[in-house]
Amino acid sequence: MNFTEEQQKIMLNALKTYGVDAQDDIAIEEMSELTKAIIKDRRYKDYDTYENLCEELADVFIMCEQILMSLDRDKVQSYIDAKLERLNERLGEGK
Repeated sequence: MNFTEEQQKIMLNALKTYGVDAQDDIAIEEMSELTKAIIKDRRYKDYDTYENLCEELADVFIMCEQILMSLDRDKVQSYIDAKLERLNERLGEGK
């Protein structure tokens, strides 16, 4: 996701105010809520479950961005690159 500079400031302020450990705990809670939302959306496939899925996914993106703010972005990017390359190879698109 692309966050504006103002949104990034808000997330950084939350990290500074509450601390990394507290935000990690919230991230865990939000990921659990996303898991439940995915299951409900697969089961019911209606407007309310879809909206809830979108909302919970937004929460997780926000929390993941906060976690990323406390880590080495380049290291995380290197893992992303490697994992996507491996996926591409599994899909038969690799070199």
